[in-house]
Amino acid sequence: MHDRNELFWKRDGVNWNLHRYGSKAVLARVVPDAVYVGMYRVRQNTGELSDMVNLTRARDAAGAIIVALLNSRERTGGWPPIDLNAPPVSQPAPDDLNRSLVA
Repeated sequence: MHDRNELFWKRDGVNWNLHRYGSKAVLARVVPDAVYVGMYRVRQNTGELSDMVNLTRARDAAGAIIVALLNSRERTGGWPPIDLNAPPVSQPAPDDLNRSLVA
């Protein structure tokens, strides 16, 4: 079982890179938001960007994501399948959500 004690942060200019001890590979990167000063996003190696949060929460989220992926990889023997070309999932209209809560 993997945990955050296997990971460390290294600053690279304005970005924070998350590494695993014994490896130079960047597992995740915390980057400043392009619009809002003092806000950050987690960029995974897949290119995905997280929602905008402060630096402390972004670093915490990045650690949680990577630990989950490492543990998943250990159980399944590989990284979880991610289809980067899959169409986005549509969100239900607010009325549909309210109806499902009442029903």
